[in-house]
Order: sequence, then C-alpha cells, then structure tokens
Amino acid sequence: MRKLLLMAILFGTLSCSGQDGTLPDKKTMSVIKKAEKVVYYALNPMSNDTTKIQIDGVPTTGYSKEFVSAGKDSLTLLIIENIKNVRKSGKGKFCPSAPQDAFLFIKGKDTVKIVVDFNCASYNIINDTTIYEYDFDKFYDKVSKIIKPMRKNETLLSNSISNKDSTSNILTDKMKRIISETDSAICFLLDPLEKNCKDTLNGFCILEQSNIKTKLIDSLKNILLDKQNFVYSGIVKNCTFLCDISFRLFSKGEYADVMFALYCDDCVVICGDEHIKADSGNMRKKILEIAKNIYPKDRYIRYMLNQ
Repeated sequence: MRKLLLMAILFGTLSCSGQDGTLPDKKTMSVIKKAEKVVYYALNPMSNDTTKIQIDGVPTTGYSKEFVSAGKDSLTLLIIENIKNVRKSGKGKFCPSAPQDAFLFIKGKDTVKIVVDFNCASYNIINDTTIYEYDFDKFYDKVSKIIKPMRKNETLLSNSISNKDSTSNILTDKMKRIISETDSAICFLLDPLEKNCKDTLNGFCILEQSNIKTKLIDSLKNILLDKQNFVYSGIVKNCTFLCDISFRLFSKGEYADVMFALYCDDCVVICGDEHIKADSGNMRKKILEIAKNIYPKDRYIRYMLNQ
C-alpha cells in the first residue's frame, strides 16, 4: 500500500481552496472579459527561490510575455466555453499539482489570476482570496494549442547526438545491452514535489517500490527496445521533469534507471555517466499498464491511464 505521505500530498494539494462549486462572480468575469492587458508568466513548481515573483505560491521562472489581442480573445473565449466545468467542493484529482503557466488579467486596479496545471488538466481562477477550481479534461487539446505556444521556445540540440536523424535510436549501446540482458528489476512510485524525504531515487522521493515479476520484465524490455521509441527529435521540451514512475533494471552487477514524467511525456534514462532524454508519448499507455499490474490499487496510476 502506498505510504500515507502520498494521500496527504494528494488531498493537501488537490482539495478545494475557498470555492464551493459556484461559478465566478460577475466582477471576476468582468475583469476577464474586459481586461486591458493579459500577461503570461512561466512557473517552476520545483523551485524554492524566494527571490522570484510568486503566483499562487509558485515561483515564476523570470520569463513573461504579454498576450496579443487575438491570443487574449481566444483564451477568454475558452474560459467562457469551459465555465460549467467548475469543480464541485471536495472533488479533487489523484495527481500531484505542478502548475507551469499563469495569466494575469488586468483591468484598471483589478487583477484576476489564472494558474494552469496540465498535469491535472485543471486551472484556478483567483480573484484576491477567492479561488474557483476548474477541470479541462474535455478541452485539453484546445487549451494546449492556446497556452503552450506562449512558453519560451527552446529548441536545443543534444550535442552528443546532434548528428543523428529523426529515425535514429538514442539509447546508447550500454543502455541497450543492460535492458536486453535484464535479469531483475524494481518499479518505484515517486513524488517529485516532496522536498523532505529520507528515501530518494535520483533526487526524487520514493513513495513505494516493488520487485517486478519476470513476465512483466519481458514486457518492459520489449517496450523499451521497440524501434519506435527513443527516437531522436532534436527538441528539448520546455517543461519541468517531474518523475512519477521509475524502473531500475539490473544486469550482471550493472543497472539502468528508466524514469518517466507522465504529465509532459518525458523519459530520462540514466546509466552510469550516460544520460539521455526522450519523448515517451508512444510508450505512455503500455508503461502505465505495467505499473497498474504492479500496483493495481494505486489511484494515481489508474487516473493517468484513463487520461
């Protein structure tokens, strides 16, 4: 059973905060609809930097950008279209909150904040001390198309593999060997936001760990060695790596860690002094199915599998 810490984190971060399932009041909606300026701020949920401006308790990265008219209108329309999906009191989600985007709607002396969390497909509308919590599961793609282009454009090439084309597999020979010859493995459930933890894996708090049965090890090896996965894209996503699930694969005294951040579909493989990062969208469902087999009662895994 997952440690009590997990439940405390989930209910502590995801419980409703000052709203009772009602729609935003007229003044709040007036500021959103008639805002004279809308400013985007990038957030870093992993940061403890108290020198940075904070929005809803989350430090900004220092990157901000004012919305142009068309973008502001699109965002405002989306909020209006999603107005009925306000979260009812006490109805949280089993996912660690990790907001990375925020918007300030400014009208005269009034400011309304909207803090967006793609990990939980939710956002908060904040007017002073009043908070309205919304889900956007049904509008996820539309929200992504409007908000994610606002993020700072980072198209950095990995120097170690910059000469490869888009079909090249970026796993190193050592990684492939250890994965293919794996004789035992452990699956870890991690909390990427817990800072005070005695048991950690590559800096992330371990909530639970379990040995993996041979049949599932074979399935995991097949997924990781599939030629459609770990292909070179040349693009580094502008999202914080918040690892939820990790697999440690052992082979003849060596091991490789394969780590997944489910909310942004990133995977990091660490093997000794070798390190690669890749998109894991193609593996997502199969990896979650393996995790569900190992932890069949885990609510977070079941929630992510149904996304």
